[in-house]
Amino acid sequence: MELILGRDKIITPDDVRGNYSTLNEAVLAKNWPTLKSSLGKFIFLLLPGGAGLTTENAYVKNHPSLKGRTMFVRADIGAPHSGFLLLDNAVLRQGDIKKAVSQGYMVRTRADIETYEAKVNDLSRANAAFSSGAQVISTDYYQETNNYGTPYRVKIPNNKILQINPINGK
Repeated sequence: MELILGRDKIITPDDVRGNYSTLNEAVLAKNWPTLKSSLGKFIFLLLPGGAGLTTENAYVKNHPSLKGRTMFVRADIGAPHSGFLLLDNAVLRQGDIKKAVSQGYMVRTRADIETYEAKVNDLSRANAAFSSGAQVISTDYYQETNNYGTPYRVKIPNNKILQINPINGK
């Protein structure tokens, strides 16, 4: 059985940019699709490892503001292709995340880093991530058991699939 994800099920940088000159301008104008029009759709985000992604990378180069591209990429605030920011460590970067979300950026942060939180059963970073307003929160520990014998498990607050963003109310 072949499954195909059609264009009508994907939110692309072009969808957000609309008539703005750059993706960053559209993001600051909060030109993201509404929640209602986004239901059932996917957003693809490229989070490169190592030193990150520059405007000289083949995916970004010759595609100003990701024109014609399917994926968003991790970018720095203010870059023409900025839409998604990678702001790890929600404990230390809580203010940065809240500010970026209130400006219109999508933010990815982490509920845990490496294995530390699972080893010591510490949910403080996860709680900070959920209260920060970041729209994407990553964890390796979503199941009820882990290799460290602790009860550490990251769950969406109140076991809800969808929650209102505490920063922008959306």
